[in-house]
Amino acid sequence: MEKETIQAISKKANEINKSNGWGAMKNYKRFMALTISELSEMLEADRKDRWSRNIIMDCIKNSTDPLYSMTLSEAHNYISDSKVFKNWFELTVKDTVEDELADVVIRIVSCLASLELPIEDEDRGLFPATRERMKEQTVAENVYDLTKLLMDCDVREFQNRSTIIRLCNIAYLCIDYANSLGIDIVWHINTKLKYNETRSYHHGGKKY
Repeated sequence: MEKETIQAISKKANEINKSNGWGAMKNYKRFMALTISELSEMLEADRKDRWSRNIIMDCIKNSTDPLYSMTLSEAHNYISDSKVFKNWFELTVKDTVEDELADVVIRIVSCLASLELPIEDEDRGLFPATRERMKEQTVAENVYDLTKLLMDCDVREFQNRSTIIRLCNIAYLCIDYANSLGIDIVWHINTKLKYNETRSYHHGGKKY
């Protein structure tokens, strides 16, 4: 994923967050906890074997409803009615491994955008050993590694360039991991943002 693409995603994600009532993420420990919670949800999705690609293939194979027998790209491009799209997304994509991995990236880049901090990619190869190891590890092992990298961020120096670079590298690790699994992470991110546009204020009454 190019820097321009992730910059556009961060801007769009922040705009959607604002429309849903979320302000700038200034509680950095809360941000870290929420990002780690997305990783925990990815682990839970894997435990339940909830992979969007498998669910969609089952729908294509077994459903008599043409709505649920569309491919990912067909659904994103074809479904214009927000209610219909919401129903399709919740059946086939929501709370899957791919969806939660996309959420990790969205959490990081939207937080940076809300604080008007830059997306850094000059030092994209900050964790080369982890990047290679993640291609061979299980989801659980990668959740552990990503959580540890987040926990090693210094929240007292959150807006320092070194911390921003570290967070951007974690987002890029997730993107590279998705690519190694054959996941179209750009599609999943954009589709999750499209879904978030259908959600109510504070996502139905959440405190944060």
